[in-house]
Amino acid sequence: MKLFIKNCTYFIIGLFAINILFYFFIFYPATYKNYLYNESYENYNLFLVSDSHGAHLADISKNFGIFNFSDKGENYIDMYLKIKYLSEILNQNDTILLSIDNHSLSSYRSGPGLINKSIIYTDEYEDVKSYISKSRFYIKKYLTFFPLLDVDYNKLGPKYIFYQNFGLKNNNHFANHTNITKHNSALHRYNQQFKNKIRSIEQEEYLIKIIDLCKSKDITLIGIRFPISSFYQNLVKDEDFGILSLWESHELESINLYGLFTDRDDCFYDVDHLNKKGAEIFCNKIINKINQIP
Repeated sequence: MKLFIKNCTYFIIGLFAINILFYFFIFYPATYKNYLYNESYENYNLFLVSDSHGAHLADISKNFGIFNFSDKGENYIDMYLKIKYLSEILNQNDTILLSIDNHSLSSYRSGPGLINKSIIYTDEYEDVKSYISKSRFYIKKYLTFFPLLDVDYNKLGPKYIFYQNFGLKNNNHFANHTNITKHNSALHRYNQQFKNKIRSIEQEEYLIKIIDLCKSKDITLIGIRFPISSFYQNLVKDEDFGILSLWESHELESINLYGLFTDRDDCFYDVDHLNKKGAEIFCNKIINKINQIP
């Protein structure tokens, strides 16, 4: 019996140690690096909050004075929690750049997004009660440091490790594909994002929450529309589920770079995400546009 207890003790200690190592050396850099406060924020007054379009800029944006707070798969629920977290840190001299892309209010964006990660921003269950049970909410807060015990980590971890460390640092050219492949890729993405033509009331609600939050905190909020390839532009045209009209109704500034790379497929990683070359040009353009705003 003593041997059994001894072995169990060693097992628990070992499991604890391995989890901590996995968290700090693998999962933290891959999934939480840009989530937790650090002193480097103090060196920036521009913060980009977006989904995979922003995530594809990786750390390139920092060369232009923009802190990239974006992550693949996020929607306005995740972004609201993230901006609420940021709002306690930022001041009136800081600006949040928020993606307001054509697909952002599509019903395909509905649902909890990356809520299992995003709950790290809030201690208030009310912020996420529609998407996660109270018991699961508090359990998740503690499981953050025990990735091997969390089934959601098992799904997200490997994908984000690869995406952050390999997927964003290449300079793949969408231009290398044939026109047929480009068209098929654009059609697939269009059917994914625009097929049902239904505007998400849920996403609209959280977008308005973001707008109201920034106004209440006197934080400047600027909308950013990312470039998409010509092949995708030909399908999307001006469809946007009314997001630009909503944005303008709140008298907010926006920077629309939707057509920045028309006929410049060499600037894209795929049909609607930038590669390294495109990211550098895009970030430079953003800074120039911001400097032109009165």
